[in-house]
This record gives sequence, structure tokens and C-alpha cells, in this order.
Amino acid sequence: MKIKPTGGPGNIGLDELDAVTGKDAAGKTGAADAAGPISGIDAIVEAVRTGELKGPEAVNRIMEHAMDQAKAAGLDATRLATLREQLDDLVANDPYLKSLVSRLGG
Repeated sequence: MKIKPTGGPGNIGLDELDAVTGKDAAGKTGAADAAGPISGIDAIVEAVRTGELKGPEAVNRIMEHAMDQAKAAGLDATRLATLREQLDDLVANDPYLKSLVSRLGG
């Protein structure tokens, strides 16, 4: 039995981004919009949605965000370096992740 990833070729659609951010068709999240400016991963998703970020640049921002979260969680410098190396390797060599990056364009 062969397991295939879900989805097909092409760019990530707004519906997929909406599912990640919880935004409706008008781009509103309700309570989150009332809370003020977006930040973190939501800001990255919004930049992809508006076309400000594409492909590798978006992935770099996501990885920087992940590293910031790991540092805030208390990982020491050695483990942070190992984590970054492993993330870089996954993005460069994992066929599924490579396909996701290509769907972001750029």
C-alpha cells in the first residue's frame, strides 16, 4: 500500500491559509482582529496571503519564528544549532516539504 500526501500540484489556496489562521472569506478573525496587530506565525501567513512573502523567504521566516519559540522555551545554544541544522536539512531534502515550498511560489 502506498501512502500519498493530500492535495495536488499548484499554489496553496486562500482556503488552506484560512484554515490555518481561522479567517473568514473577508479576512476577519473576529476577536483576534479586535485584539490589535497580528504577529508571529499569523503575520507570516498574512504576508504570504498578500504576496509580500513567497517560497524560500516565507520558509525562512517560519523557521526563524520556530527558532525564536525554541529559544524562548529554554533550549541552549548547542540544541538550538542542532535544531536549526535539522530543520534546514528537512526543508532541503524532504520531498513533501519541498513540494510545499514550491507551492508557495517564488
